Amino acid sequence: MQLGMCPAVWNELSLPLKPKEGAIRADPNISDGVILMADDDVNNHLIVKCALEEVGFRGIFKGVVDGLELMDFLFCRGKHKHARIPDLILLDLNMPGKDGRSALQAIKADLSLRRIPVAVLTSSASQDDIELCSRFRKCSYMTRPTNYQEWTRSLVEILLENLPSWNPAVPLVDEPSHFCEQQ
Repeated sequence: MQLGMCPAVWNELSLPLKPKEGAIRADPNISDGVILMADDDVNNHLIVKCALEEVGFRGIFKGVVDGLELMDFLFCRGKHKHARIPDLILLDLNMPGKDGRSALQAIKADLSLRRIPVAVLTSSASQDDIELCSRFRKCSYMTRPTNYQEWTRSLVEILLENLPSWNPAVPLVDEPSHFCEQQ
């Protein structure tokens, strides 16, 4: 994975908490929604956050590290008791504890959650995993990109398919999230 494509982020593995100089400020009353990423590799969260900034996503991005925390977020439990239900879930299948497969099945079995689009972004190219995803409505499957440009292209595809309110012409106003706050 090439991390050098977003130097402001990768120098200290923390995200800038201010918009880029010269960026147009988005109307704070307009949002592209909430994207929730479930992946045990926090570096993938950082890559996605940076790529979302580059493609103009101006919503909220949150990250969780396993299937149990994903379910806590979705059901507003524990530290996520004030969480907003996401408009899109980016899901890794291979996580410790409750993995993405069982989390996907639980999400799509729940009447209140099944409407949420899930984009599976995983290193697995297993036919069983592809078939699992194809059994559910609003579920897309992509093999995890190997470089930053591919991440960006994949995210544009996912956003266009799943977030009709997304306008790629408007830059992101960066929102801090729990995994990238500066110490």
